[in-house]
Amino acid sequence: MKLKIYGLFLMFVLLTIMTGCSEDSGPPEPQANEGEAVQQTESPTNEPKEEEKKLNFKIYFTDANVLELKEQELEVTWSESSSKYSLAFQLLASEVPQPDVSPWEGWQLLNDQFDNGILTVDVMSSNNPVGSSMERMMILSLLQTMFQFEEVTQVQLLLNGQKVETLSGHIDIEKPFSREDVADL
Repeated sequence: MKLKIYGLFLMFVLLTIMTGCSEDSGPPEPQANEGEAVQQTESPTNEPKEEEKKLNFKIYFTDANVLELKEQELEVTWSESSSKYSLAFQLLASEVPQPDVSPWEGWQLLNDQFDNGILTVDVMSSNNPVGSSMERMMILSLLQTMFQFEEVTQVQLLLNGQKVETLSGHIDIEKPFSREDVADL
């Protein structure tokens, strides 16, 4: 029952974001002065319609005691005009129903870039210091979420556009993380 509620909630948030960004009012309608006729010409649109795909994402959040990660699988609609990595982070940072916790809630994705197997994720701090357990859950949830994409072999985490030693003083993030690093965290 909880998973259905989480899924419905996250789908609602995602659909709200996507529909708000995708509405296009089109060109303004021509207006005629008094006594004049307006001639409308149909201009063919050569722009290809953006193809939307359904993707299954696995998103990770933590229990209220910050002891373990929980997995939730979501089916989302995605268009290639936006990064699937960005969408995955937005889902990670979404609020989840209590008592569970989204480790990334309040954090913002500034940029993501994929090059030669390395995914660089640049985040902006929520300015809320976190303890070592929450910092570990943040990094684990991000890595497990991004490593579900086969093409991603490493994840480099940046804070406000800069390589930094740690997010909150506990775990070294200066070098990119590999899939093998997940087991060591």
